[in-house]
Amino acid sequence: MSRIKYASIGLAVVAALILLTASGAFSAVDADRPLEVSVVEDDEAYLAIDEKADRSVKEGESVGLFNVTNNLSEEIHVTIDSEAELEKNGDTIDSTETISPGESITVEKTCSESGEDQEVEYSIEADSESVDIETDDRTVTFDCEGANDDDGDDSDDTED
Repeated sequence: MSRIKYASIGLAVVAALILLTASGAFSAVDADRPLEVSVVEDDEAYLAIDEKADRSVKEGESVGLFNVTNNLSEEIHVTIDSEAELEKNGDTIDSTETISPGESITVEKTCSESGEDQEVEYSIEADSESVDIETDDRTVTFDCEGANDDDGDDSDDTED
């Protein structure tokens, strides 16, 4: 065999090996980068939710259930989803509320039925130009006392 045949066979083998092996490109990258996540209490979050502690009212009165505060540096649009009829300053909340930076709204419920503790389930969705926020379902409880309930005993319990 001549040198040209050996060279041709050698080039053919090299070309075949190049075609069969990887092209040098990559399909995955693994990078180790530091990540820090800060978790804060509800009242310090971008959308602060501060539930009221003492919620006991008489029938017909409004009770403040929770405050919603905008801790962002921009306006936020808040939608409160609940089957209960919730209020803000005595007006029914039935649409999106806009809260300016640093401002709060107090969400209230009028006590309509006296008796045992009443539960209000709600969730909140909020959005601004740069942030979307959603809460899980939450429950607040308040005690709705009858209009004539008091600590005194007006009955006549004398024995003969």
